[in-house]
Amino acid sequence: MKKFAETPEAVIEVSIKKRSRSVGDRPRAFSLSVSSPSLECLGLADHPGYKEPKDEAGIKAWNKEWRAYNKLELKIQRTGFNDEVSEIISEAIGRKIDLVNAQFSRYAGCSCPCSPGFILRDEDKKRIKEPYNTTYSIWITIHLKAAENKALLTDKLAHTAKELAENEAGVEVLRDRLVEDLPIETLEEVVKEMKASIHRQKHFVEIIDATEAILAKL
Repeated sequence: MKKFAETPEAVIEVSIKKRSRSVGDRPRAFSLSVSSPSLECLGLADHPGYKEPKDEAGIKAWNKEWRAYNKLELKIQRTGFNDEVSEIISEAIGRKIDLVNAQFSRYAGCSCPCSPGFILRDEDKKRIKEPYNTTYSIWITIHLKAAENKALLTDKLAHTAKELAENEAGVEVLRDRLVEDLPIETLEEVVKEMKASIHRQKHFVEIIDATEAILAKL
């Protein structure tokens, strides 16, 4: 399921998927993953980098930079937290949630800090657990109306269109090879490569359609 909401600053894309829970996979609290434009691309902050300094003073300064960077990043992500988005998610999962009460956690989606996100809570600020037999993937993507973000999306559209054209040319070359008198092993490789190219082609088209739809809303 995919729906859109809007604020004065952004268009919010809400994507929710549900699947059967794997055997042995315990129910966990509902969590929300958020994607937003990088602060560097928006010209709001420089990335602190991942290489930890060796001296103690450098580490303290580096940690301070990261805290400031994360604080600003979370501020942008929370621009997508409004009543309309809360209602979309509530209807999809069948539980009333209030994004105002969502709490950021580095361990939202996993026991290690590989899947940071927001723990969803109800109007009484209580955590909401997933059903026993179903798990949900809940994502929101923040598309800022800022000129810098429009430029980023326009560049992405042009780049993907170029990749699509190059892939289509490759498919035509492979199609021509199919009519050649090739050894069976070579023919199988050509067919395999062609299937992969056609899959990539569909992926590029999906990205282009989605990006054009967002640009039309900004």
